[in-house]
Amino acid sequence: MKRKALIIVNPGEKGEENYCRGVFLDKVNFIQFFAKPVGGFWSDSEIQVMERPTRAEVLLAITDLKAFDYSLTVFSGHGWYSIPDSKTVLELRKGNEVTDTELSQGSHKQLIILDCCRKGYEIKVGMELMMRKFLKEQLRNPDRCRQLYNERISKCSDGCVITYSCDKNETSTDSSNAGGLYSSSLLDAADNWANSQNGSGVLSIVGAHNVAEKKVIDSYGGRQKPQITKPRSEPYFPFVVVA
Repeated sequence: MKRKALIIVNPGEKGEENYCRGVFLDKVNFIQFFAKPVGGFWSDSEIQVMERPTRAEVLLAITDLKAFDYSLTVFSGHGWYSIPDSKTVLELRKGNEVTDTELSQGSHKQLIILDCCRKGYEIKVGMELMMRKFLKEQLRNPDRCRQLYNERISKCSDGCVITYSCDKNETSTDSSNAGGLYSSSLLDAADNWANSQNGSGVLSIVGAHNVAEKKVIDSYGGRQKPQITKPRSEPYFPFVVVA
């Protein structure tokens, strides 16, 4: 199974009011999660990080994903929704943007996680650091987790799943000490599920998103409502595995 994870981050311009330090926490948190057995036991060579890249660099990276059986793309940073085009636009750096549609032109089996605003401005709120529990992590079998992760991908049909941290015309919440509300909620859902399992199992990205969606809506008074675009039939791509 040839797979590739692409993590793209853009906190914005230093010194500006909408600069989001929590974006870098999202980067670290996702890397650490993917490297864990329950996150698929991704190797360093399978994970590519792009900090404030150019549009050309991102499009080239997406094209390269076509050579892989499965790809996972994460974006954390600023974005907005284009009503005329019906597309979410991701800001990579000043003067450089890419759409969710362009990101979806990768491998035949592709998961995209977008933690960004879907309107033209950012709201930042304070929230306490969400502590993660790794009580059972030492009991996991890394090689078996990776095998189970790959087996689940093999069972999935070609397609693309895209998760959005908020709905159209909403903002995505950022915390300087916890990262994006959606990203941290998604990873918390993954950790909590993994720690609750006594045997082997798989939690799909759809299952993890559903849990994170409820937490985000409850935590922010319904002002931020995560969304998902997915095939109508199962099985869905894995997000957490336990073996």
